[in-house]
Amino acid sequence: MPRPILWCVVFAAAACAPAPRGASVPTRVERDGLVFQGVSTMTPDSSRVFVAVRITNNGRQTRTVQFPDGCVVLLRLARDSTVARPVWDQSRVAMCTQGLVEVELRPREAISYSGSAAVAEIRSDSVPPGRYFVVAFLRPNGDSVRVPAGAVVLPRAR
Repeated sequence: MPRPILWCVVFAAAACAPAPRGASVPTRVERDGLVFQGVSTMTPDSSRVFVAVRITNNGRQTRTVQFPDGCVVLLRLARDSTVARPVWDQSRVAMCTQGLVEVELRPREAISYSGSAAVAEIRSDSVPPGRYFVVAFLRPNGDSVRVPAGAVVLPRAR
């Protein structure tokens, strides 16, 4: 189901958040006629990291996009922008529904999905405070897509 309001809220939050919070500008990844755009932000109290991904069909034919379970968007955090070695990977701790998620996208049609993680959960995995690059990890149609989604600053424990 499309979530245009959620997408707008996440983009607005990212655009309006103060720079130290690590709000980010959307980043694009293109794969097989699909464009993936990611953005990350944190709640005002810095208790949760959010990531949203907008998937657009740039092709001329309707596309079916299928995800293997209910965890459509998973978060990864890395110390450097190459994000080759994540220091935290939500897929190691996520509990996902077993049902497939499938969506049909007409040409130029888009859909948005989001994910989040509590900073306390991330920090409990021995991740120290500091600036981290966020990657949204998706698994459409049996593929793996890593969408850079900016950076966030994890605060010290309160």
